[in-house]
Amino acid sequence: MPVPSGKRVLYVERDPDVARINGRLLEELGYSVIMHGDGDAALADFLSRPDFFSSLIAGIDLPGLNGEALAREVLRVRPGIPLLLTSPFDETVACARTIETFSGDLIIKPVSAKVLAVVLERAIEKQESDARKDGAES
Repeated sequence: MPVPSGKRVLYVERDPDVARINGRLLEELGYSVIMHGDGDAALADFLSRPDFFSSLIAGIDLPGLNGEALAREVLRVRPGIPLLLTSPFDETVACARTIETFSGDLIIKPVSAKVLAVVLERAIEKQESDARKDGAES
């Protein structure tokens, strides 16, 4: 997988150990990772600089603003931003319906950081491809 350059990930995870491990691996792969432990803080950060972030990874089960509501607000401001939602296994059915709404990816926890990175890069590549197609059609 090519190392991305200049990709800024807004990573929102309630479990600090999971956030630290996955954040570190994403950084080793060349991502700049901005982490938050709850949806409210993440949304405030995003709204203060919406063009700064290239993608969002968020847990569905966040304290404060949950991942679904966070994704909805982020997409309202930045339609098409690559989006990954993570979910505990017991919330999979509800999350699958959510992901259909956002046309993003759903990852079931626990997830390895390597899988997270591969799915993230795929989402970014898809968004970039879609943007090129839209530009060619204009």
